[in-house]
Amino acid sequence: LSAIGIARNQTAKLTDLTTNKSLNIHIQSAGNHIDVEPLTAADTTTLCEIYGVSSADKIGWEARPILITVDKYQFICSIYGEAHGAEVIKDNNYSGQFCLHFTGSKTHNSGETLDRHKKAIAEAATILTKMGKKLQKGTP
Repeated sequence: LSAIGIARNQTAKLTDLTTNKSLNIHIQSAGNHIDVEPLTAADTTTLCEIYGVSSADKIGWEARPILITVDKYQFICSIYGEAHGAEVIKDNNYSGQFCLHFTGSKTHNSGETLDRHKKAIAEAATILTKMGKKLQKGTP
């Protein structure tokens, strides 16, 4: 992921392509997939709005079609917003981190590429195509 400009301790912007809502994230790690958390409490509120829930502890494992913007580059990906694992930011009203997957990303434990992320990434590509946007070079 560092080859496409995504690195640990960086911030980025996520845009949910179904709701068109955006939030800023802090990247905790970039390995088989990216572990991230909302940057601020306001970003957690936006994540809750994306999932249609009233609080972060009600967000589930549903995969969402996402556009990530890192510096001047954009890539399609998938998230599931369920809070789990390590937490770096203590004042964002979010307990833990969530996962961001690209084409070919794998889970940490089993090393699997999950079908729900493949479907959400395909949905992201379809949405962008319908919007008349071309996928940029390097987009998974």
